[in-house]
Amino acid sequence: MSGTTRPHARRFSTWTTRRWLRVGVAASLTILTLLGAVGAWVLGQTRSISDELVNEKSPALSVSFRLESALLNQETGIRGYGLTGAPEFLQPYQQGLTEQQTYITRLRELLHGNRARLQDLAVVEERVEAWQEKIALPIAAAPPGSPSPLATERAEEGKKAFDAFRTALSSQQEHLRTDRAQAVEDLSDTMTLRNWVFSTIALVIAALTVLVFEGLRRGITRPLEQLGADARTIAAGTFEHPITPTGPADLRRLSSEIDFMRRRLVRELA
Repeated sequence: MSGTTRPHARRFSTWTTRRWLRVGVAASLTILTLLGAVGAWVLGQTRSISDELVNEKSPALSVSFRLESALLNQETGIRGYGLTGAPEFLQPYQQGLTEQQTYITRLRELLHGNRARLQDLAVVEERVEAWQEKIALPIAAAPPGSPSPLATERAEEGKKAFDAFRTALSSQQEHLRTDRAQAVEDLSDTMTLRNWVFSTIALVIAALTVLVFEGLRRGITRPLEQLGADARTIAAGTFEHPITPTGPADLRRLSSEIDFMRRRLVRELA
């Protein structure tokens, strides 16, 4: 064991104060840079997930509910117009058509790049178009003033077509809820990681501060204090008192030179 440690000890014993300071500063800066990079990455992840949750996941689910409301307005209007022939029932239908296009366009924007959710939206659009072609458009084209025979003839078919749409929309909304819940969980995990990272950074900074002051005390302050104490003892008349070299190589060299001067003075006095 001693054979493996002595070469390292001899190598470090040649380091001067300047070299110790340079290595210490370089190591501290490297550690702080790495921790800062990790902290920046965690902050970036937190911001990215938060933006995705606020600007994409939550709005997409909200718009999906609004799309459902727009289609329910269409179904209500068409059913009322088909049964009564009253033109005022076409107003919610027309408004629902306008809202439908607006919400579908918005969903495409929010789901851009999400192939699975765009596929869900495509299925919803397909079911809506099937219901409109079979039921809504023919009934809306009937002349006002009297009930449309299609409203009765295609009632069962219309119910099945609209139920198919609602099933597709429910599936889409369930997937959007899952995505949103996953984003919330990811954000929570990332924030926890962020707290740990910055707590670690604070602890490392505190530890480095302690190490720096302790290193300065042991490597510079204490050897200089020892050298000063030895010099004062000699100056008081105890010329045979040796000066013990301690600390980095340059301080030990200085101590050795002063001790050499002491020994020479002792010889001259003798």
